[in-house]
Amino acid sequence: FTVISDVVERVTVGGGHSAPLLLDLGCGPGSLAARLAARMPAAEVVGVDADPLLLELGRAHHGTALRFAEARIGEPG
Repeated sequence: FTVISDVVERVTVGGGHSAPLLLDLGCGPGSLAARLAARMPAAEVVGVDADPLLLELGRAHHGTALRFAEARIGEPG
């Protein structure tokens, strides 16, 4: 989880944007996305993953704090 903490710290320092859009690609159940949303409450955070079961777990656990989208990264369309 050290790497995740480093990413959260890097993204949340500075920036200067009032309402950034943050994408968590390959989000699984949304652990990193949830940490980002907690640190940046003005941001719109979207988790993207190909596994519908993990996305459903994320939706159930995180409620409306995050949005989730099912997609295969790297596939056209």
